[in-house]
Amino acid sequence: MAMKILAVCFLLLNEVAWAGFPTAFPPTVTGDGLYGQYYNYPTDPLGYTPPAGGSLTLSRTDPTINFNWSGTSTPGPSVQQAQFAAVWTGAVYIPHGGLWKFATQTDDGAKLWINLSGLGFSDPNNLIVSAWQLQAATLDQGQLNPYRVPAAGYYNIQMNYFQNYGYASAQLYWKDQTMPSYQIIPQTYLFSLQAPVVTSTSQPCGSLNQIEVDFSSAMDPNTATRTHNYAINGSNGINISGAIINPSNPNSVLLTTNKAMTAGVTYTVTINNVKSSSGFTIANNTVTSLTPQAGSALAPGLLGRYFNQNGQVNAFFTGNEIDRVDSLIYFPSLINTGTTWPVSGIPTTNFSVEWDGYIMAPTTDDYTFTVISDDGNQMQLAGNTIINQWVLQSSTPTSSSPIHLLKNQYYPVHLNYFQGPGQSVMEMAWTNSHGTSTVPASSLFYCAANQLANLQMTSSSNASTCTPQAVTLSAVDASGQIVTTYTGSVQLGTSSHHGTWILGTGQGILTNQGSDTGSATYSFAAADNGSVTLQLSDVHADSLQVSGTSGPTNGLSNTINFSNNAFVITLNDPALNASDKLSNVLVAGRSEPMQVQLYTRNGVSGALCSVATQYSGTYNLQAWITRGAADPGGSNPTLGTSTLPNTPPGSNNLSLTFNAGTAAFNVTTSDVGQWSLNLLDNSSGFAAALPSGSNTIQGSSSTYVIRPFGFAIDFSGDRLAHGLNDTALSYADNPNDSPYFTKAGSMFPMAVQAVLWNASQDTNNDGIPDNGSNLLGDTLAVHFNTSVNIAPVQMLPSPGNVGSLSPTSVTGFTGGQSLVNASYSDVGIINIQAQLNNYLGSSSTTPVLGIAPDVGRFVPDHLALLSSQLIPACSSGFTYMQQPMTVNWQLVAQNLANMTTVNYSGAFAKLNLNGSSAAGMTFKAANVSTPTTPLSSRLQLGSLSGNTWTAGVTNPLNTNLTLTSLATPDGTYDNFTVGLDAIDSDGIGMTGFNFSSTGTGNDAVSLGSTRERYGRLWITAANGSELLPLNLPVTVQYYATVGGGNSDFITNTLDSCTTLNLTPSSNPNFGTARLVNFQGALTSGATIPSYVNPNTATLSLGQTSINLSAPNVTGSVELTFPNAPAWLMIYPYNLPISGVSATTPGGMASFGVYPGRAPIIYWHEQFR
Repeated sequence: MAMKILAVCFLLLNEVAWAGFPTAFPPTVTGDGLYGQYYNYPTDPLGYTPPAGGSLTLSRTDPTINFNWSGTSTPGPSVQQAQFAAVWTGAVYIPHGGLWKFATQTDDGAKLWINLSGLGFSDPNNLIVSAWQLQAATLDQGQLNPYRVPAAGYYNIQMNYFQNYGYASAQLYWKDQTMPSYQIIPQTYLFSLQAPVVTSTSQPCGSLNQIEVDFSSAMDPNTATRTHNYAINGSNGINISGAIINPSNPNSVLLTTNKAMTAGVTYTVTINNVKSSSGFTIANNTVTSLTPQAGSALAPGLLGRYFNQNGQVNAFFTGNEIDRVDSLIYFPSLINTGTTWPVSGIPTTNFSVEWDGYIMAPTTDDYTFTVISDDGNQMQLAGNTIINQWVLQSSTPTSSSPIHLLKNQYYPVHLNYFQGPGQSVMEMAWTNSHGTSTVPASSLFYCAANQLANLQMTSSSNASTCTPQAVTLSAVDASGQIVTTYTGSVQLGTSSHHGTWILGTGQGILTNQGSDTGSATYSFAAADNGSVTLQLSDVHADSLQVSGTSGPTNGLSNTINFSNNAFVITLNDPALNASDKLSNVLVAGRSEPMQVQLYTRNGVSGALCSVATQYSGTYNLQAWITRGAADPGGSNPTLGTSTLPNTPPGSNNLSLTFNAGTAAFNVTTSDVGQWSLNLLDNSSGFAAALPSGSNTIQGSSSTYVIRPFGFAIDFSGDRLAHGLNDTALSYADNPNDSPYFTKAGSMFPMAVQAVLWNASQDTNNDGIPDNGSNLLGDTLAVHFNTSVNIAPVQMLPSPGNVGSLSPTSVTGFTGGQSLVNASYSDVGIINIQAQLNNYLGSSSTTPVLGIAPDVGRFVPDHLALLSSQLIPACSSGFTYMQQPMTVNWQLVAQNLANMTTVNYSGAFAKLNLNGSSAAGMTFKAANVSTPTTPLSSRLQLGSLSGNTWTAGVTNPLNTNLTLTSLATPDGTYDNFTVGLDAIDSDGIGMTGFNFSSTGTGNDAVSLGSTRERYGRLWITAANGSELLPLNLPVTVQYYATVGGGNSDFITNTLDSCTTLNLTPSSNPNFGTARLVNFQGALTSGATIPSYVNPNTATLSLGQTSINLSAPNVTGSVELTFPNAPAWLMIYPYNLPISGVSATTPGGMASFGVYPGRAPIIYWHEQFR
């Protein structure tokens, strides 16, 4: 019966994957935290066991248990400041077996259970901490510390906590033998065991084709990024085309639609099969909705909402609200002397503020945030509370832990502040490797719901009553930048109340209001990108201005002079006009063919328009350009041999030959710009002879945008620094390109250059670089200085993850070039593409492009251990030397930000996972004690086969490991630890070393710990009557230190695993046991060995016995186990048995021989 009870205990000890929890091992998930439930109590909770007696007021998943609530601070708005309790439940993943310590530090009391035994929380040994008492912040360690964890795995955990009055805190710690001190148990190892739910759905600022879905816990990258797990309703073929985990918030998923959503329309998203990082699946057909709005965009500063609280104490965020944008959070000490701070209409005491927006990190670094306030503050970054000091206090700094931020990544920030009596102080600062400063204005942004500040109306100043005049309408923000998301409606009008509008390049809806009234309404479409060129036809010789109105926003054009006799200047490039790729757009550096025609209105009532064919011959004219509002001030163009000035020259500077009223010419540009061309004839007298004649003929072209030919992307200096060839445009085209370019997530310098036209790269003369053109070395457009989007284009592996490029745009061009430090998030070979749409508000649908093809191979930054388990041969936690044990582990390839590089698979995965030696993976071992005993040289590794990398993660790996024995016994090793150091053929190695195999510095990642013992099988000699059965005790022993510091073999009471087999037979060779060396009258077959269970015996507490039947004759025989387990046959016995190996265990059974017992002289026994 005792053996059966032990077997049941064994099963319970190892039943660590329970119903509802992911059962795949090794774990491929990361924790989301513990599920916390908070209860308000009417009296001191000391006398209660939560949840009994309490009122549930808040439920959430807490990433860690690491809270400091003090004064007026609470876990949440619904939790009262005193007399509350919390219950956290879930599972803790303990990464290896062995000795662990657990502790809580709380003010007031706590209890902690961890189901280490498998018998549940009713087992008193699983109550780790029992400190249910009123106390200041006190570290309460486990009652039996340290605890022996049987193996790596998931263990149920529950922590109860209560707070009476005053300061409140709660921390949960652990410590293994490699940690110098207690550490907060990280989120990675804590699991709420709760299915995720959608907590909110929002529209990322300024985007009509993105949806941000926030979940209650961190999400699994494998399932949350599968687009087919999301379905969106809507017409016109809209669907979810992309899904990524938000880099700044693992609880958030960014969805991308294949088409822009329509502002004001409600869309529903249905979600299925998406899991949390801890492996729990969202409810089937979870539905969330979003109504996107147009016109939002990021703007400088944080949006502050100031509340006067109606003069009430602690009535936070109530009363009259006044909103304003604060460029930075820096309000130094102002003594309350009646000065209004910080905004008119808000009192100087008893007010509160909420700020919302984004923080952009200028460099990739670890940032520690500090809020200095008088009185309280709270700060959240990317949805996580990093500072919570909601108390009355004098000016006091409170800092967060270091937080790793990526360059140019926007992190949502929420900041709360309240002021009670006295002075007011509020400042937000940060510290990184460059020092400490107030968070600068250049790093603070908010989402402005509507950025429209002005309607920009531009046109050339001279027009003909015979042809429509181009008028460009742009929605611009306060800084003069086009609001590309604008989709509002604009009321158009002319000061003369004449004219009819024509759609032109617009993609929206144009509605004329009456005939020849000049009034119309234009509704922008998303495809307009905030700027459109319309056409105004006016048959009247008017001087007029065009007006635009959208709500409170107005715009007014320059004066446009319509004339009955006017030059009409147009582009004269049939290829461009036919394709309409670059309508009203010139290419910097190219000679652009143009033509001018003299139109005149004549006939009855001037109703007929025609080209004045009699205007023939060579005419001397004045020519100049008028720069547009967005012109960057580049070099002036040339017409023939003349450089065109910015103003009328005052005298003729151009001779053109007209044929029947038409002249052709070319304008050559050498820089980017925005201008219109003007021609004036005030010297020929030809106009005086025309109907409605005057002394001058004048005309202006449309306002042209002169754009770069394309973008060159150069990182040659960095490639040379990596020892790579830089003579070819295509740098890498296969996964074996060597050496690699750089690591995923690491910065590499890159130059983006705006270049002028090059005829050799534009063979069809369409103003667009031919496919495969190398623009490096082309002349720069020195006055280009506009933000350019950059993005990766996946090449290899194909198919593969596109990954992300940081930054996503480049600015700060000088001399036509911008130098940036970029990083790519994944493994593989990519193209980097630069793209600019609607340069200077042009209506062309063709972007300016540039591409760097086949950028050199990216590799992971490091390899990391996802999970591991060292499984001893015996379930009670030990293995014998020479006995194989099992090791399970799983690796992940990651970038610098510890995100999985999912393209590390196939030919791009350079760590070999198979073979007898698994080249690249080095296993190390030591007994971690004082001192450390190195054992790596004695490890034997089994073979690995069939293993692969998939999406940057290995399949669960496993093999056998054996610690070989020495010629002489050693040990025992009660903290035998195995570590792994992996390095691929590119030299990419592991991080997170936490184990030293030599005792002189960590050199591997621990896979787990167990006991290693030098064992032997020992058969104790016995004697007795030949008339009775004789029992021979059999024990399994191990070499250990005994009393006085000496070493000897002792019984291994942990061994209830070893099994010895017998085959009942008269044959002396039965099973693993054998009878040899019969002496006296005893012969073969005279005595038969057996167990209680006649065929097998599993040792109990390291012991069993063999029964030899009564032979009825005297004599002796040797009982041996020549086929005993090899790990129990490594010790050379001092008295070997004749005819068998020296390491074969054996013992003598003697029948009819009795031991003497002094002082007995005579002993008589009679058996019947």
